[in-house]
Amino acid sequence: MKRILPLAGLLLCSCFSPGNGREPPLEQIYFPVGLALSSGADRLYVVNSDFDLQFNAGTLMALDAKRIRQQLPQECQSDADCSAGQTCDTAGFAGQAPSFWCMASTRQGPCGALGEKSAADRALEPGRCNAVPLTDARSSSRNILLDTTVISAFATEVSYRAGPAGGGRLFIPVRGDATLHWADVEDELGGTSGPMYRDSTGKNRYIDCGQAAGSGCDDDHRRGDSGAETAKSGERLPIEPYAVAVSDDGEAIVTTHQTTGQLALFVNDWCHPAQGPKLVSVLSDLPTRPIAIAPIPIPTAYMAQATQRCDPGVAVGSGYQPGFLVNYQFSQAIQVVRYMDAAAAAPAPATLVPGQSVPVGVVPGFDARGLALEGSARHQCEAACQDEACQAQCAAVPLGVYLANRTPAGLLIGRTAPSPGDFPRNDLPDLTEVAPLRGSPSRVVVGSVIDEQGQPSVRVFVVTFDTRFIYIYDPAQDQIEARVYTGRGPHGLAIDAVHGLGYVGHFTDSYIGVIDLDRRHRSYGEIVLSLGQPTPPRSSE
Repeated sequence: MKRILPLAGLLLCSCFSPGNGREPPLEQIYFPVGLALSSGADRLYVVNSDFDLQFNAGTLMALDAKRIRQQLPQECQSDADCSAGQTCDTAGFAGQAPSFWCMASTRQGPCGALGEKSAADRALEPGRCNAVPLTDARSSSRNILLDTTVISAFATEVSYRAGPAGGGRLFIPVRGDATLHWADVEDELGGTSGPMYRDSTGKNRYIDCGQAAGSGCDDDHRRGDSGAETAKSGERLPIEPYAVAVSDDGEAIVTTHQTTGQLALFVNDWCHPAQGPKLVSVLSDLPTRPIAIAPIPIPTAYMAQATQRCDPGVAVGSGYQPGFLVNYQFSQAIQVVRYMDAAAAAPAPATLVPGQSVPVGVVPGFDARGLALEGSARHQCEAACQDEACQAQCAAVPLGVYLANRTPAGLLIGRTAPSPGDFPRNDLPDLTEVAPLRGSPSRVVVGSVIDEQGQPSVRVFVVTFDTRFIYIYDPAQDQIEARVYTGRGPHGLAIDAVHGLGYVGHFTDSYIGVIDLDRRHRSYGEIVLSLGQPTPPRSSE
């Protein structure tokens, strides 16, 4: 009997041994586990895990999201909505239902040179058109793939933060060698769209993790596996780093370690960016299986100060310490953990301080995975303020809290309790509602869609790996408004709120689907483009 190892196996195995096989393919998506967008949404970063050990490592890719958007179909109602020489597919092409997309040629149809998928292919890989290749043999200027570098096998996800002086930084927990990888990336900030640097062969590079030509990330960009690298207490990075959360200012990075019941704290010093994040402390004696973690939004006043902390002429220090909410898989509780920086923890080193926890009593069973916070109401309040006193009051505006629960299957919904006069806020959640779902939710992401008036509108996206759905929940209407039918094994998800798009990494068949998230379109909630040739996994006996 042949079977495919489920992603759930990633949550149960306690150790891995990367294979001694071939070098990983640099132009192929292979078991994607994490997606992240740059600040301007023109770069899409993809982390591939090498889950089946066919190769000896994983990879990190930089894709050109601007070129991806140029490949998207153009919606139309009539020929007048299309460019010169194009027609609107209102009657249907080759006996199929009308797509209401502009066609450059009635011979090729709405998919153009990509061609149409067969009905059988659509059943496994939703979307009308064949996949867009990552590279184009005709011209490198057409390539969607900008850069690839080798990382260790069994990465789990990726988090991106923009730097205060432009550019950005990626943080990647890797279970194969128990490390936190980090890489600097160029982006659209500062008016640059070119490569970050060139390697010794003259090749353009958009990812910088110390790699030489033809090699992967160097040792300095894999934190945690050096015998000389320990926390101030002498502790090593625990095994099984799984989830990662980064404070809004990019200073505090926390990884969860589910099998040991620990959290590890890294500090990222933007004032000395070449040094990279450093392991500073490990928090132990926690409930078992910390599996999901989310940063609590930092008040606007503190974020403004954080951008000035590297200026020796500016005194920075508001007394605010960033926090995180941590979910323990089976403990039926969510806990607040605070980051105490070196100044606040002195004379001790920077550390994590466990705070209060609250029970999750809204469901009879509990097997929670994804966790996300939504702070648009708080940010809107802060944006209207003229002084710090007003901003302090806005910090009491509740946050939305969303938890993906597997047993029973549903999205748990709540808010943090307001705490006027208490600074920093406890931000303890009160989960009061459940939106039932089909399947076993594995991830929850907060983002925005484009509404009927062309404005961003907050939504919560819940990924169900096994049943191949992404549910779109509208918090304003308190309802599931749409259900995206995906390919096999949807996992990583990144939302482009500016352009009304979602990028979903299909773990099982190793490709990316692009979801239309513009409610003005007929194709809202559908995959309208695929990136990379889908590749079925090797089966195991």
